[in-house]
Amino acid sequence: MRPDRARLRSLRANLLIAAGVPLVVFALGALGTVLTVSRIHLASSVAEKLDTVAAFLIATGELGVITQTPDALREPAERALADRDVVHVAFYSTSGELLLADGGTPLAPLTREELEHSIARPFHSELGNHLHELRHVVRYRAESTPAELLGYAQTKGREPPLGEPKAFVRVVLSSQRMAAGYHELLFWSVGFMALVLALGAGLALQLARSSLRGMTLLSSAVRRIGLGEATERVPEMGTRELGALADAFNEMCDRLQRAQSEIAAHHAELEDKVEKRTAEVNSARIEAERANRAKSQFLANVSHEIRTPMTAILGYTDVLLDDQAATPTQSDLLAIIKRNGAHLVEIINSILDLSKIEAGRMELDPSAASLVQIVANAVSSTRIRAEERGLALRAEYLGEIPTSVTVDIVRVRQAILNLVGNAIKFTERGSVTVRLRYDSANEMASVEVQDTGIGIPEELRPSLFLEFEQGDTSMSRRFGGTGLGLAITKRIADMHGGDCTVVSEVGVGSTFTCSFHAPLAPDAQFRRIGPEETETVRRETATPTEFTRTARILLAEDGPDTQRLITLVLRNAGGEVVLAQNGAQAVEILGRDDRFDVVLMDMAMPELDGYAATQMLREMGVDVPIIAVTAHALIGERERCLAAGCDEYLTKPIDRAELLRTIQRILDAKDTD
Repeated sequence: MRPDRARLRSLRANLLIAAGVPLVVFALGALGTVLTVSRIHLASSVAEKLDTVAAFLIATGELGVITQTPDALREPAERALADRDVVHVAFYSTSGELLLADGGTPLAPLTREELEHSIARPFHSELGNHLHELRHVVRYRAESTPAELLGYAQTKGREPPLGEPKAFVRVVLSSQRMAAGYHELLFWSVGFMALVLALGAGLALQLARSSLRGMTLLSSAVRRIGLGEATERVPEMGTRELGALADAFNEMCDRLQRAQSEIAAHHAELEDKVEKRTAEVNSARIEAERANRAKSQFLANVSHEIRTPMTAILGYTDVLLDDQAATPTQSDLLAIIKRNGAHLVEIINSILDLSKIEAGRMELDPSAASLVQIVANAVSSTRIRAEERGLALRAEYLGEIPTSVTVDIVRVRQAILNLVGNAIKFTERGSVTVRLRYDSANEMASVEVQDTGIGIPEELRPSLFLEFEQGDTSMSRRFGGTGLGLAITKRIADMHGGDCTVVSEVGVGSTFTCSFHAPLAPDAQFRRIGPEETETVRRETATPTEFTRTARILLAEDGPDTQRLITLVLRNAGGEVVLAQNGAQAVEILGRDDRFDVVLMDMAMPELDGYAATQMLREMGVDVPIIAVTAHALIGERERCLAAGCDEYLTKPIDRAELLRTIQRILDAKDTD
């Protein structure tokens, strides 16, 4: 069915309803009135006839009632039953004895209790099936002396009183014949109302057709205009209202035709402007993409070029610091070199992390980890900085801590390091305390870092977790830093479903609280870390100076300076080092002999890089743990190394403590297996 026909039909229906509803309401009202009046009349007629028959029986059956003789009551009963509507007549004595019962409908005799209802007044009831009953007490006027009769006669409106009850009469009447007349009347009434409704509906339909004829023309014209025929016009209409509507429609068509011409001109002009603007936007987008690629490439190159020499600078500085022959002045100068080199590496790391955040590509790599170990490692890594500033650095483990949870170990450790490093930087004397808590109900871990530093004014706290914000410029000049550490920490907490907050008082200190959602690992257990166990954890996480056993290590590295440095560090720790100049040599060596404990694989090497070499080794079935060592630390680099088949990921410059801890962890895992 077409939509326009459906709408016309709905309008026609509305017109019919508007015309028919008053007729229907009137017909129903009239029919209801007839029905009500007829029913009242029927009930009144039945009651009146019952009263008449009862009065006749009482008057004609006086002798039989007084003598209590059934034969004397039979004639009145038969005369009453001669009426076709009367179906049962009965007389009862005052004691309830049945004197006479006659009629075409046998009914059960009444009890004394049932008869007593009619002593006060006649008792009317319905027996069902069009049967109506009347129970009436029979009384006759008492005999009076002439003097009493004269007294009643002289008193206007008074009659001698009725005597005591003599008997009871029962009359049952059928209203079926009278109801037939009632139904006939109702039938003719309904027929008359239906005729009125039919005539009214026909008249309304004729009016609706004549009114909708013009609407149909308008609907057809509107549809054609919708198809683009703006020259459409409608003819003159018969009625005044439709004629006015047709005139308004034709005027609208004229305006629409003029507007279409104007729109076409504007459209052509707009298309020309859009085309030019689109070309400009595309050009700007291409330039932005080119600049973004250039920025990423620049960061990658700068990171690689800085990290590679920094590996040698910081590594050999550590070697010289370990040299017992160094004078105090030399040791101080070397410590300055190491401190500033480490600061430069921190800046590079922060810039790279910010680049990941801006690109929306900082991702988590959750795995089973020990919260206690993560906190202890972070504290151990910053202990030397704290001791250099004369600060007490301690870790506290409050309540029961799970032995294993699922978090991104690298990111959580980075966040804690940022908080601890920040606290040490802004604390000149006193202490820095790191507290670990775990909420088992919500599986949330929280780390508090409390210091006794300078504190943070209230007006500066809202901007603490924003990029490149560091309180004010005077603080930046005094303490240094890029202002990225707290922003990155806040981002890491958010990605773990947690938050980072601060409470501070100027001159007293600050407490930073960082929370992480840390679901329990399948094999997790809870334990309480006391003071003795805290010291044990501290010793376990301290930087190892040598391996627990001799470790056979393959070093794949093409840089001579880095080769010499890493070889020196590993041999000082008790390792046996075999050197490969590139990835091809590493594959060749492991193809002949895979009895190595670990492989240190530089990822950027000539002939065959570390990615391809690692993939080839895994395809060959070599399962020796491989640690990726790379100066590239941009977005996705860690994931790329792990996808190639590496087991661990370290960035240059190589942190000697982290390198030794990673290798020792692999050795411990192999020895456990």
